[in-house]
Amino acid sequence: MMIFGRIRWGDYLFIEPRWWQSERSSNFALRDFEVLDLRSATQALTDIVRKDSKFFRTLHRDLLPHRYTVYPSPGSYEESLENERGLEALVQALGAGYSGHGVPPDFARIYVCRRKRVEHVPAPLPNPWKAANQAVEAARQSPRGYVAVETVTAQGIAVPQVQLEVLLADAQVLTRCTDSSGRVHLEPIPQGTCHILVPELDVSLWKPADGDEPTFTGRTARTRWHVVRQGECLTKIAARYGVNAWQDLWNHADNQALRKIRKSPHVLRPGDHVAVPGVRVYEIVRPTDETHRIEILPFAATIRVRVRVRDRRHTGLAGLRYDLAFMQNGSEVRRAGASPTGDDGLIDERVPVGTSAVAFLFIRPKMRLDFVLSELDPTHDEGTEDLVGSGIQARLRSLGYACDAGSDSTSRAVALFQRDHLGRDESEGLADLETCRKLAELYGV
Repeated sequence: MMIFGRIRWGDYLFIEPRWWQSERSSNFALRDFEVLDLRSATQALTDIVRKDSKFFRTLHRDLLPHRYTVYPSPGSYEESLENERGLEALVQALGAGYSGHGVPPDFARIYVCRRKRVEHVPAPLPNPWKAANQAVEAARQSPRGYVAVETVTAQGIAVPQVQLEVLLADAQVLTRCTDSSGRVHLEPIPQGTCHILVPELDVSLWKPADGDEPTFTGRTARTRWHVVRQGECLTKIAARYGVNAWQDLWNHADNQALRKIRKSPHVLRPGDHVAVPGVRVYEIVRPTDETHRIEILPFAATIRVRVRVRDRRHTGLAGLRYDLAFMQNGSEVRRAGASPTGDDGLIDERVPVGTSAVAFLFIRPKMRLDFVLSELDPTHDEGTEDLVGSGIQARLRSLGYACDAGSDSTSRAVALFQRDHLGRDESEGLADLETCRKLAELYGV
């Protein structure tokens, strides 16, 4: 039945026109509804017939109380026919025949209203990048300038091929390597300040010549993989990638497989894979329109050279004085030995990382011994126990056994070594793991 001239179903309201006109100004609840035109109202009634037949019969009975109505059984064919007749009667009550596409006329017996659809427009969220974007845009509109960076040693010697990253005020990142004069010049760029980074060098290996000290950017370079070549040891590899300590490479978690097959970090085999951890990236902030100088510091690490001088009877020659010669920056450096050979003829010296060969010049007796650094291969692989012929031959030659690249001379040298140090009088000259371990023990590595 009509309650105060209106019936509710979901978001729809069925109300008599007189109640709509009189209550709409005073009843705030009615302000949320709008009167539907004939087409929309008919569609609403059709949906009610399809979804809620029982409510439709109640609506039909209350809105058209003087119309004769039958009550067939639910779901029957007679009910569907009765619903169609009731729908036609309700459509006529809406003012069909007199209404166009607008609202029903005032003399309609009923209005069909629907709740207004209010779209919720959330308040705009604060943009955390607004200030940064405004600064970038202002930098793009600013006048143009330049910046120059020089990489030199503490003595002022230019250091070429140093990779630099320069972050400009407009958020542009420029990556450049210093030229043969150790200089990078960028122009035109936004005036103001810029961030200068040396992403491939540890911060212990560079510093600004003036101004504030470098600050950590919160960024760490990615881990890289290096394939060992002949003449490389872990110290040289660390220096190549800007890592100051070779221990950082050897103890890296990704080098666990390398540590299983190589007992010494300084005796690697060509083809070995070494994981190089990325360095922590630091930066300096400097004004534009100036030249800034960065000092590249020398590596604290050096290569240790240990030589044992013996006679033919394998007796150490102690007390021999010598001079040490090696190549550095394209020129030969010669320095007197800090002390004569020690007990058992031992020489223990350190040379710069980039040194590839050294020479020991003895005074009495007058002789010269030349050595190529980092060329020694291992005798075998610890994991697979595969023998390395070049490593075995090199140690045999250093211990005084004639051995060249031929297989016959190598077999003779192995047989003699096994007879002298392993007690094998009738050896066939075939190397095995016991021979390799004894070679490494006598040679020292």
